[in-house]
Amino acid sequence: MKEILNISTWTIRTLLQKGKLENIKKEMERMKLNILGLSEVRWKGAGKITSGGHEIIYSGGTESEKGVGIIVDQTVTKAIKDYWALSDRVLLVKIAGKPVDLNIIQVYAPTANSNDKNLDKFYNELDTAKTQCKSQDPLIIMSDFNAKVGTEKVDDIVGKRGLGIRNERELGHDKVISCFQTPRPGGAQTCNRRISADLRADLLSPVPRTPLKKIENKKCSQCLLEKDE
Repeated sequence: MKEILNISTWTIRTLLQKGKLENIKKEMERMKLNILGLSEVRWKGAGKITSGGHEIIYSGGTESEKGVGIIVDQTVTKAIKDYWALSDRVLLVKIAGKPVDLNIIQVYAPTANSNDKNLDKFYNELDTAKTQCKSQDPLIIMSDFNAKVGTEKVDDIVGKRGLGIRNERELGHDKVISCFQTPRPGGAQTCNRRISADLRADLLSPVPRTPLKKIENKKCSQCLLEKDE
């Protein structure tokens, strides 16, 4: 069955507020979105819930801070193969398709005021998520990178119509750009230059669901690697 998937992302500030989830689902229906990435979810732990035909996969920490999530409608729910909750800043969801699967990584990057240790930790987690994606499968990395790339053109990744002035912190800027440039295993590249709001994919009929388990954030990378062995 061929479907056109409408995909977007939203920094929602919090999902702890009463009625916020219902509002998000209504907005998805109004804008005809099938997949919506969420930043600043602020839910603790990691897991998934079902609400009114939508499935919400989330990855948070031990406190109600940061947190990311991906919410999908009924069209996509049946095709979700698995997810990996790496931390309260990085979540990978794999969606079954023909002839290839679709990988979506939702992120919430540290701000430019964060120290280099926190920035390195975030980009290492993002790199770990990317290694779990097959080179031939489309990969979308989306959400809030807390970065201003400015108006200077960089290859065909950053255009001339960006907003603001490039962040002073070169480490953060360089890594935002490099995450779309670094070759993946097999020679393919992760790049956003061909990604638009509409993504055409052939979804499978309901697929066997891999048992999903909650991943402790402090052990997430180890659990992720053990799962693939």
